[in-house]
Amino acid sequence: MNDKPPLVDRIRSWIRQSGYPLEMATAKTFRATSALHVDSGRFYKDPTTGKVREVDVVATWRGLGFGSWIAFLFVVECKTSADPWVIFRDESTDSLALMHLLAFSVRKFDTDEVEFERELISRFQEMPNVSFLHGPHQAGQAIKTFKPASNLSHQAKQGDSGPNAARDAALQVISSAIGITNEVDPRPGANDVIYTFPIVVTSSPLFICTMTANNKIELHGTGISSVFLRIDIRDEPTIVHIVHESALEEFSAMCAEAGLALGNLSRREPS
Repeated sequence: MNDKPPLVDRIRSWIRQSGYPLEMATAKTFRATSALHVDSGRFYKDPTTGKVREVDVVATWRGLGFGSWIAFLFVVECKTSADPWVIFRDESTDSLALMHLLAFSVRKFDTDEVEFERELISRFQEMPNVSFLHGPHQAGQAIKTFKPASNLSHQAKQGDSGPNAARDAALQVISSAIGITNEVDPRPGANDVIYTFPIVVTSSPLFICTMTANNKIELHGTGISSVFLRIDIRDEPTIVHIVHESALEEFSAMCAEAGLALGNLSRREPS
């Protein structure tokens, strides 16, 4: 007698244990928003290796403002794991201003950067309800994977030299954001401006670690956070949003708010 479950059940079980359901759910959630288009499995040339790679999801919004076509690209890597991710944050760090959120994205300009961004920030400041743009974006300084089954003292001694899937994912999505941005071809005379925001969506439980004035370690769970990281091919640091799958719908709605704000720019151009 064959006690094996039917083939379809075995395939379904294999899919559930893979990362595909999270990727599919992420793409589906962004497609339910007002995004101009959402790509799944988009290929790009990796700027660090020169090899062709695939990023899980890219959601795009566009708008016209100040004589330029402006694009917001949300580049998403999905990571499935049960190991918790811990974001280390200094509570004395101020929340990022709108100008910092834009400055620490991956950007591409075909117009005067300083003057354009000054006008864009001024206009967005008139839209305080756009939560993605206005925060709070109190980013952490480091991110680490906690592996409950591992030797704790060994993990602590390894520090940043040990395996760290969380940091690796965040660094990779920065590289993906740069690669995707590089491949957006400017249209002749269009003065295109692109802001690309790298995002990691994960099934890993997320925690923020801070220290009080009395040197007490505090740890609390979160659904949406961010971290500053730097890669070799980019001079300035980049802010990466880290999103737990349970907060995906909320976060995609925040992205849609920001994308729709682009559409409001042309309707609110000063005369």
